Amino acid sequence: MASFTHNPDDYILIDNLVMPLSFWLTQEPAYLLPSGMITQNYIQGERHSASDGETQVFYSIPWATGDTYISNKVTYEAAYAAYLVELALPKTIPLAKSYMINSLHLYWAEVNRGGVIYDSTTYHSTPIERDHWKEELEYANRNSALLTSHYVYDIDYNKINLLIAELNDLLDKIDEFYWETRQNFDYHREQINLLTTIVDILAYDFTTGWPTTPYT
Repeated sequence: MASFTHNPDDYILIDNLVMPLSFWLTQEPAYLLPSGMITQNYIQGERHSASDGETQVFYSIPWATGDTYISNKVTYEAAYAAYLVELALPKTIPLAKSYMINSLHLYWAEVNRGGVIYDSTTYHSTPIERDHWKEELEYANRNSALLTSHYVYDIDYNKINLLIAELNDLLDKIDEFYWETRQNFDYHREQINLLTTIVDILAYDFTTGWPTTPYT
């Protein structure tokens, strides 16, 4: 059965939803423990009780107010989730800018994993693979041949052997893609740094202007 509990540590539990009393009172400001009590427990269809730490008192059931609390669990859950997000947000302009620029970095990294299309095949575009392939190309330019075990992965992790010129063209395409995303990253970072209020900083949309992926 569904339950409502006010525990001795001043947390409110509605089944598996746990909220501090300070938040709970923002949702139900009229809520009060029975006089002299430090806990309250209601299990639908079974019991409604409260305790002062030594003596337990039982009340009649059903408890209509408790039933209302239980029926509103989804509403409290959504409000508490929003409250936790708000609680975690930065409270000063420098911290807000740092928070948003870090989020922008993560978004940029995700875009850079979008892949590039070369010769009708889509290839990975992550920095790790790009750097590995550049090392192979540098070796080939020094020795006029690629490593005998040379291959690159396409987006589905199929191994593909490319000639030196083809690998060079693929890396040019990846570098072109990276430069496109780098310019957009720099633009958004500049715009964030120009903002002067926490509200505007946290509301800034940095998801615009990125090249379509896979990049062609």
